[in-house]
Amino acid sequence: MASTQNETRTRRSLGRSKGTCLSCRQRHIKCDESKPRCTKCVKNSRECTYGATDPSKDWRRNIVTFNASEPTEETGEGSSCKELNHSAAFSSGSRAMVPRNASPSFSLPAQLPILMGEGYSIRDVQALSHFVEFTGNDLIGSHFLKSLWTQGGIQLAFNNDFLMHAVLMTSSTQLQRLNPASYEEHRIESNKHLQASLRSFRGAISSPTYVTNNFEAVLATTFLFLMHSGSNPTFDPSQPGMDGFLQHACGLYDIVRYNPACVPRSPFAPLCTPMLLPDISPDSGPGYDLSLMIKTTNPHYANSDFGSYESIINSLTPILEIVESELPFGGASPDALVLYLVHWLSFLPSEFVILANSHQPKALVIMAHYYAALAFVLAKWHKGWWWLRERPVFMIEQTDAFLGEDWEVWMKWPISVLKMCEEENGHWGRAVAADRFDEVGVEEEMGVLLSADFHPCKLGDESWARKIASYR
Repeated sequence: MASTQNETRTRRSLGRSKGTCLSCRQRHIKCDESKPRCTKCVKNSRECTYGATDPSKDWRRNIVTFNASEPTEETGEGSSCKELNHSAAFSSGSRAMVPRNASPSFSLPAQLPILMGEGYSIRDVQALSHFVEFTGNDLIGSHFLKSLWTQGGIQLAFNNDFLMHAVLMTSSTQLQRLNPASYEEHRIESNKHLQASLRSFRGAISSPTYVTNNFEAVLATTFLFLMHSGSNPTFDPSQPGMDGFLQHACGLYDIVRYNPACVPRSPFAPLCTPMLLPDISPDSGPGYDLSLMIKTTNPHYANSDFGSYESIINSLTPILEIVESELPFGGASPDALVLYLVHWLSFLPSEFVILANSHQPKALVIMAHYYAALAFVLAKWHKGWWWLRERPVFMIEQTDAFLGEDWEVWMKWPISVLKMCEEENGHWGRAVAADRFDEVGVEEEMGVLLSADFHPCKLGDESWARKIASYR
């Protein structure tokens, strides 16, 4: 009897292992925790997923994972807000961007007394003002969504310190790019606020009740983390690590789908509604080329394939086709298109993200095609998205250099798109005129995106989709 009880406890303990996949956990069997699929699931042809029993853990882990360096101790004058000279030259401007190498003027925030009492420095006050005047207006590019950051987002920040630090981090990151002469100073400030935000954020999101009651602040902070990782592209195959941009996009989707009741009433809903264009299977073009790549029998390319490659490629193909279309941006607003492309990352299953972070060639080629579509839109649309503009070209060039000549046949399209964007008079060579999409009606110009529909699950996870559909 005692032996039976001990065996039962052992099996339960194995089933509760933090790294155990869901399939093994449900069967109370030992899991070797291999990724993306454990040995038992591979042997028995079972679906293998991790972390599904506690949904909050997935997005929490994704959100707080950064490759950022530790902040350097602040040097120079550490003036506190209490030492602020109120006769200093504060001015409110309406400039679209601060000139390079120029120190931006800044406005005195109405909540400055609150900020003063919390130990923030004069640099923090300047960063906050810069965010209100410039950074917040250039995060997305859409007139409709700008007020989310410069009005509602700021108000939330004064009630949630992790969001305030994330706002200051974002502003300092932009100031790095605008003021090369003080790049290092702003980099230190950005890292300081990143670490401060993460410390506070980890504690806040440990409580599901807190997340539900403060969903907008949590979501806004998640977006700023996503933007921060997007503005710092890295690609170093010699070092183990992960692409924070992919990781945080997955976390963004998880926080949305595991808090569905909070989304409709949130002003951030336009940024996170799970909509996806219908899959297509073309007989030509870049999407077709990708489908050939994953099906090739050439032993040189016939390495292990992840099962949902096909669904990922089919969902990406409609956007790849827009690059080849004669209709500008498929008739969609460029801002809406870029937002859709950023959001598309959120549908990538964690197994694919692992393969991309492990520099698996086929996963990298798929992502290079994604970045080519993103580079194309950004190259022809010169408004907003400052935090995203360096990433596409960087990732394509680094991927191409890493894969080398053996994979150039599959990298041909992304490289050709980069050249196309550079050619002044080539196909889609010239930037689209801003008045093509006026600010008032920009959200109504959806074009090809009109066919996007609600998508309740990660790509390739049809079992979850069926489960959601049963409740609708």
